[in-house]
Amino acid sequence: METRGRRFPRYRARGLGSYREPGNRSMPVANILPDTQSVSLRVLTISSPRLLQEAPQARLWEVVVGDESGVVTLHIDERSANIALALKAGISIWVRNCEVKMLNDKFLIVVQGRWGKIDVSPMRFFITPKLDTNISTYEYKYVQGE
Repeated sequence: METRGRRFPRYRARGLGSYREPGNRSMPVANILPDTQSVSLRVLTISSPRLLQEAPQARLWEVVVGDESGVVTLHIDERSANIALALKAGISIWVRNCEVKMLNDKFLIVVQGRWGKIDVSPMRFFITPKLDTNISTYEYKYVQGE
């Protein structure tokens, strides 16, 4: 069999220096709307995770994260417990394929669903979060179309 072009594999095996960041599909926090699906964010943690619910198999943490456009509340469930325990203020994280959930006419990001995932970035994001724009405190009303 004749080989042309590159002789090296396109992707290296996981190891030192082979971390590949997710594609540039992240969106600004301020662009999140209540009906947004499959949200991916590149954010910095503002606060340490706070334990909301302590049950044998259903722990739930709440952490405030943000970027240059604003901040939002993120809920972390039992599946990402090891990440939640390692988080503290100032850590850079990737939040991928998360869902937006409404709670009392306000919305917050919930890492839930089948494909939702949180990764701690090995590199620090040099961003300054805009703390005065907390989109989790905005109120939305459902209006029936005419």
